[in-house]
Amino acid sequence: MALLKLNGVDVECTASEREPVRLGGVVRGLNGQPRKTDKVRKVDFRFTSSLLSLAEADALRGLVDGEGHALSFDASLYTSRCAPPGNVAAGTVVLGAGRHGAGHLRVPVAGAVTWALELPAEWTVLLWRLEAGAWRHYCVTSTGRRWRDGVRDDTLAAAAFVSVVGGQLQLGDLSGAGFRDFDDAVALPYLVPDAWVPQLHAFHTSRPWPALPYLVAEGPRLPAGGLRVVGEAGAAPAVARLSSVGERVPFTLYGT
Repeated sequence: MALLKLNGVDVECTASEREPVRLGGVVRGLNGQPRKTDKVRKVDFRFTSSLLSLAEADALRGLVDGEGHALSFDASLYTSRCAPPGNVAAGTVVLGAGRHGAGHLRVPVAGAVTWALELPAEWTVLLWRLEAGAWRHYCVTSTGRRWRDGVRDDTLAAAAFVSVVGGQLQLGDLSGAGFRDFDDAVALPYLVPDAWVPQLHAFHTSRPWPALPYLVAEGPRLPAGGLRVVGEAGAAPAVARLSSVGERVPFTLYGT
């Protein structure tokens, strides 16, 4: 069993430490008697990953740090980091009855909505799209790798309705073919490893994506149902391998 899951991804760790956090402390009064003043208690967790390749380490840092934007479409078209939409065509609305939550995005035929997210050359996008009355899950990367419902199929015509141009995320149907209902989109500024995708799909099926930079951490030392956290990756020294270099990534999860 993995010590930790972050947004559904198994993170193999070699060390784990639980640190109670108390707002307040023990002080002495004027008569010398100790008094305990803490009223709010939280908990932080420290982990060190197993030995990873440099690409895997970069992806884990992106995951831990909560990089990227999440779009729930429940109340507005703003991302979880308050990036506004652009190029909103007439008729684009937030509707009820989405895959998760109270709403979803409908884009008019031959229209599109964009978000200036400054995504780098390598990126990953996850989203739900309505097809023939059923919500289907897509994972699309900048390298042309594509998955539908957790199954890889690079021939999928996902570029017809999701793309990244000049760092901007674009959702819509520029082909005019009628792809127009989306929900719970996630734009990540890094490539996810292939092994993560089925786990991300399972997580995204069971619950909406947390509002980045927040994450859901699960594990044997964490509360049942998971704990909402903010993560921070630390300095990772290089580790020599037989014919390459790897890293063990230390990181802290701050419980909310």
